[in-house]
Amino acid sequence: MAQKKKKRKSGKKVTPQAKKIQNKKAVSSTKKLVKTKKPEPAKEPISPKVPEKKPGVFGRLKNYLEEKARERKRKELARKLRKPIIIVFSILALFVLFYVSSVVVVFSLYNRVLPGTSVAGADISSLTLDEAQNKLVERGQPFLDSTIPITLDGKTINFAPRELGISLLPRNTLQEVKFVNFNNTNIFTVLDSMARGRQIPFYVSVDIEKAQKSIEEKFEFADKKSKNAYLAFEGKELTVVPERAGKAIDTKTLYKDIKSRANALSSEALNVKIFDSKGRLVRTLENNMASGSEGSVIFDGLDDNKNRLRIGIYIALIEAVNLETGVTENMKAAIVVAKKF
Repeated sequence: MAQKKKKRKSGKKVTPQAKKIQNKKAVSSTKKLVKTKKPEPAKEPISPKVPEKKPGVFGRLKNYLEEKARERKRKELARKLRKPIIIVFSILALFVLFYVSSVVVVFSLYNRVLPGTSVAGADISSLTLDEAQNKLVERGQPFLDSTIPITLDGKTINFAPRELGISLLPRNTLQEVKFVNFNNTNIFTVLDSMARGRQIPFYVSVDIEKAQKSIEEKFEFADKKSKNAYLAFEGKELTVVPERAGKAIDTKTLYKDIKSRANALSSEALNVKIFDSKGRLVRTLENNMASGSEGSVIFDGLDDNKNRLRIGIYIALIEAVNLETGVTENMKAAIVVAKKF
């Protein structure tokens, strides 16, 4: 015993700090060794698998019919949706096509005359402003070089358009012409203009005083004009000079006829005559009338002496005389003179 005690005493002394460190190491090693077990979740009881029952003949038939009914509904729904979808896509496609075609057309015809436009028979479609003006000047030159016949008391005298005070105005005419631009032109506008066409008269100015003076000079109107009565001194006596019957120019009618011929740049004259069934001339409606793009002649059923014609069939002969070439074209039409009851 004494030896054991001596041995213990002779050993190294353990300090409190070392003891604490040893205790910590022991605790940590214990924690590592001891594994905490987590509680396992409670397992649901596994029910025994029940074998599926195969449907019988009627069950399979029922399932087949239900599947067919569902398929029919799906097809019907797809068919109903197909039409509106096609319509929507068609409208979108047309809109895109319309927009693209309009842009292409406007770009290709930008600042050019709308297609289908003509002035006094001259086609100026798709021309620029300068090109259209040059073409109108070329179109008007033959008219300025031609003559206009005027008949008085059976005597016909040809007048140059300038002698009658006629001046062509191509610039003013082009102000009525529509040009292609982005504001008011699309593919429908172009197609409509091409289908219908647009006829524009040639703008002219007429100096009616100059025309009247030229006519009076060539027809020697000084001796044919009417004069009103007036007072005059003969020596020391005041006498009355009686009025003199004569002819006068209807300036309104003259202006209308000259302007009609000039607007159409026409170098043709029309003669309209009425014949009876035996070929006898009974009425001259027009003689050397200025032809234009449009106009009308009225037949009132009277002859040249203002007597009423008999009921029956008459023939209207229309002669179009080209004053430049002298070529005459004839057209006949039947007219029935009847009586109102």
